[in-house]
Amino acid sequence: MSSRTTLLLTCLATACLGIEAAAQVDDEPELIVAHQDYQPGEQLRFSTRVELQLTTTVLLGFFAQELTYELVEEETVLVTMAAADDEDSSSQRLSYPLAQRTSVVPVVGEKVKNRRVSGKSYVVHRGDDGLTVTNPDGTDTREKEAREVRRSCFAVGRSPPLFAMLPVGELKEGAVLRGAGDQAKRLLGMGLDELAADALQLTLRSATEDDELSFDATASLSGQAQLAGRQLTLSAELAGELVADRATGRMLRLELSGPLDVGSDGATESDKSAGTGTLSIRRVVGPPP
Repeated sequence: MSSRTTLLLTCLATACLGIEAAAQVDDEPELIVAHQDYQPGEQLRFSTRVELQLTTTVLLGFFAQELTYELVEEETVLVTMAAADDEDSSSQRLSYPLAQRTSVVPVVGEKVKNRRVSGKSYVVHRGDDGLTVTNPDGTDTREKEAREVRRSCFAVGRSPPLFAMLPVGELKEGAVLRGAGDQAKRLLGMGLDELAADALQLTLRSATEDDELSFDATASLSGQAQLAGRQLTLSAELAGELVADRATGRMLRLELSGPLDVGSDGATESDKSAGTGTLSIRRVVGPPP
């Protein structure tokens, strides 16, 4: 083989290696994400805290009044999935060591309200007609309590709520996941009646050494609240982080915060309200301590 031929082959081999190396650099790393459903007999702890603060100026003719409003909603739910030997594997047992609402409003001051379900346990069955709530002994519970339990169960579910947005198998860093309406509401675990989750977007930032997936999260919310006899419209754009477990595809924690805009539709320009505030949400999901 001549020296010229050898040189040509060497150049071709180097070029091929360069192309392969460039392809490897261009390829974004792919992560394998599993989907592990809640298992029969498994126990989980769902802890949610929502804080809302706002200041609004209420205009009544020539008069203006500045009002402040604070609200904290806390809920800790212990959930036991039906055991494998139970006849009905679609049931769940829920216990509420904490479920309360703290509000600070003008004139009234601070008021703490323990919800009807605080310190109680229930059994929830998921059927074709929706959620049926009973006491642990099988007797019917009061409808007012059942409504509170159904509100929590919507966010808990039989399957981890992140599954609705998370694809099975490979997931590349930078991937964008979008959820709206019920999907967003389940992940946020919202406890406030005044606000509803409209949309949630997750952008995969990285996978940590502990096999956790870190997402940049943004959420849009809207709703209404009544203050000083005035119906106010609320809207919020939140940003933060969602962390999930790569081995199970389950959310571990979610933290969001951001500005809250307040307004109202008065009959005239001199009969309107406007204001700003903040909203923060923190949710942690995992086994009982």
